[in-house]
Amino acid sequence: MRRRLMRDERGAAAVEFALVFPVFIAMLIAIIELATFFWTRNTLQFAAEEAARLAMVNTAATPAAVQAAASAKLGTLTLDPARLTVTAVLDPAGVVTFMKVTTRYAWPNGGITGILPVDLGEAVGEARMPMVQ
Repeated sequence: MRRRLMRDERGAAAVEFALVFPVFIAMLIAIIELATFFWTRNTLQFAAEEAARLAMVNTAATPAAVQAAASAKLGTLTLDPARLTVTAVLDPAGVVTFMKVTTRYAWPNGGITGILPVDLGEAVGEARMPMVQ
């Protein structure tokens, strides 16, 4: 009887599934979290570049107007606005004045799902363009 039970393979697939499934789900969640982080980072960079480009072609643009333009570009993000920071400052460098735009999002601990065991820190986008006179 015992030998017959040791050779019986019924239920082996269920045991293998129970061992592999949690690892698979953990990897899937990690991939989704990291993809969301990098997508957010790229969107922040795009918004900073577009706002700085606005300052480059519109010499009358003030830092407040450039900051509003960057915030408008980021309006499509479905993230917590309290964690989002947009700054635009004039950066004089000799004869040329630059507009420096920085967008930051303080990523929540645990990621979007709250179960990621690492702190991804802050997603930052930054652009610096000369203001054409």
